[in-house]
Amino acid sequence: MSVGPSFQLGCCVNSFHRFGAEVAIRELPALGIRGLELPIRTPGFRPRRGDPSLLDSDATPERIAAVRKQLADAGISLTACNVLSGQPLDEGVVEETFRKLAIAAELGVSIVVGEAGRPHPELGKEPLYDVLRTIGDRCRELGLVYCCETHPGVCQDVRSMVETMRAVDHPAVRLNFDTGNLLYFNDGANVETSLARVVRWVGSVHLKDHTGEAGVWAFPALGHGGGVDFTRVRQILRESGFRGPCNLELQGIEGEPDPSLEDIRQSIRDSLATLRVCGFLD
Repeated sequence: MSVGPSFQLGCCVNSFHRFGAEVAIRELPALGIRGLELPIRTPGFRPRRGDPSLLDSDATPERIAAVRKQLADAGISLTACNVLSGQPLDEGVVEETFRKLAIAAELGVSIVVGEAGRPHPELGKEPLYDVLRTIGDRCRELGLVYCCETHPGVCQDVRSMVETMRAVDHPAVRLNFDTGNLLYFNDGANVETSLARVVRWVGSVHLKDHTGEAGVWAFPALGHGGGVDFTRVRQILRESGFRGPCNLELQGIEGEPDPSLEDIRQSIRDSLATLRVCGFLD
């Protein structure tokens, strides 16, 4: 299933909560989605949802080949790899990121989603910008684009995104614009005007709804949160000529029971219905 004429629809593995990547690969084609954003985990990492890891940065060539075959057999294409590894200025994080980038390249993706990070507490932003350029250089060698996640730090809000992209000024460093995270991490943010300001630097998108109250973990099916105008998001992306992936990210609502697999299927169906009404699936 494609989104308009130029960019691909996928789904983040964490939309499947505790069930993880194996179940996502099995379930998505029947739901009408053949794209997947796959995390490459840090060994020993314990995810919020407790879902099992399919790949980590210690993966052998044989394991990577097995995952490629598993995806191909299911008819799934990777829209991106998630290579979040922590604060880039921390010891060992760049090296860990490089290991993940090498695996992503072997998997054949062109987009990776990673941390932009936080400024150095004493030296400010320039050391971080230098590190992002270094990561960008490695990505360019591997044929990848590193898309900075909408997380606290230098890509948390629209102002910091603009400042960071202008300062880093690297063709292989772009933004992963997360429509739900912008509202979660920023009080009073407007998704549509923010996207319009930074769309020239957007390399990938997480399609995620939110109720609009900063700090509240409430990411329901698309169209059920009320915080995002997905019709306008689609218009901005299309008018800009955006050609990257749009990955559904449905992380649920804190305090509610863990969703069953059928709950997850229905949330994806509901989200696709919203995207259809908003013109994404024309």
